[in-house]
Formats: sequence, structure tokens, C-alpha cells
Amino acid sequence: MNIIQVVGYKNSGKTTLVEKIIRYFTKNGLQVGSIKHHGHGGKLESVEGSDSVRHQKAGALLSTVQGDGEVQLFAHGEEWSLAKIVQLYEFLNVRKVIIEGYKKEGYPKIVLIKNDNDLNMLDELSNIIAVICWDNVVFKNNNGIPTFYLEEDERFIHWLWEEVSKENE
Repeated sequence: MNIIQVVGYKNSGKTTLVEKIIRYFTKNGLQVGSIKHHGHGGKLESVEGSDSVRHQKAGALLSTVQGDGEVQLFAHGEEWSLAKIVQLYEFLNVRKVIIEGYKKEGYPKIVLIKNDNDLNMLDELSNIIAVICWDNVVFKNNNGIPTFYLEEDERFIHWLWEEVSKENE
């Protein structure tokens, strides 16, 4: 399984970028899974009154809803680590995973820089494979890390596709 992380601070464009990457990869025949870190705290929302929520409230550790070729999985109890979620994806034979968030994990990272205050992430994070800056950021790249501006999303996604294609050979 091949994993890429997209990280950045709140409202830096992570979700929009992940959507574009998934759309492009899927359109080009690559099956992609995604994992998003709910970094804002609190319980995840589910549809109140649905059967699956009723099962959860009754005490089910795991509740699954299946219909029309789709499966939704709800699990609660202990805290789910990223490693456990990745194991689940491996079991389901997902070949490419895009992770949104989990800055401190060690997977290859694409870092979004919204403003100059975000530049500190480049010193704090590991395994950075690309940097995407908003147009107001002045970033002097001395490390040879591929760098793109946010509005160059097509150029970036094409670059990323080429990198993924090399890995799949």
C-alpha cells in the first residue's frame, strides 16, 4: 500500500486539494482510499435516529450499514490510531491512501503553507515531498523540495501522478 499525507493548518486548502487528487487519480484508473483526521475535537456526527446510531447507543462496538454497493462502518470504544485505520485499509486491499492531517506521522507529506507564519512547519515536519504555497507566501526553497503555488493545482497533480506512476512500476 502506498500512502501520501496532505497536511497544513486549518483552512489552508487541505480538503479541496485531497478532493482534486482523488478525482484525478480515480479518473486515471487508480483506486484510492482516504483517511481524514478530525482534528477539531469532539465526537463525529452521525444521523440521529438511524438504525446504525440506535445500534451504537445500544452498545455495539462496531456497527455497519450496507446498501446499494456501499458500506458505512462505525466503531467506538477505544481511540483509533492511524496505524489501526491503515491496517483496516490494508485488509480491504486499498492500494493508494491519501491521508488528510496527522501532521506528526511519518508518511510522505505534501505541506500547504497559507501564510508566512506556517513556514515553521517545514522545520518541524518529517518526510516532506512537496510544498504548496498560497500566492502571498514568499518561500525560498533551498532544500530542493518541489514547490508549487496553490493556483498551480493542475501542474502539481500532474507532478504527483508522475511520482506515483514511478512508484507503481
